[in-house]
Amino acid sequence: MGALPEDGRLLELGCGWSTVWFANHLGPNQELVSVEHDKGWWEKMIPHVVHDERIDLRFRPPECDPGPYGTHLRENPTGVSSFIFGYPYEQCDVVFIDGLARGACFSAALLECEPGTTIFHHDAQRHLWYGWAWQLAENANCKIQMHPPRDGHPSEMLECRIP
Repeated sequence: MGALPEDGRLLELGCGWSTVWFANHLGPNQELVSVEHDKGWWEKMIPHVVHDERIDLRFRPPECDPGPYGTHLRENPTGVSSFIFGYPYEQCDVVFIDGLARGACFSAALLECEPGTTIFHHDAQRHLWYGWAWQLAENANCKIQMHPPRDGHPSEMLECRIP
């Protein structure tokens, strides 16, 4: 949350328990927009955040079946543009990617966000899945930092600041 300005907006692509964590750590003038493609997850999160007017939880269903969880099939952006572009990137200060088509979301954020925006890419240990997207960030002279797993969570986090 340190990357989010006091009056900033965080865009989360893929809601879940991170949504609840963000909601519990928002400052009084900060906002969270969370976009989810899975109706079950979206409905499960609503009771945890519905009471907070700083949170905008959006359901954007895919146009086709994205494939099974935990597989590379979910990285195909075909049929999930309503999720990838579920909120205007340029209106956000921080983007947290933890849902469908993460490489495509990362690329869209990289191209659409304003200078100074920070993008966090969850599950960054999947180098073979996302290396091409990170190369785009390097080519754009973004400041990139890899954060190792912590607090017992097995996932790495890529942080990318757009110049």
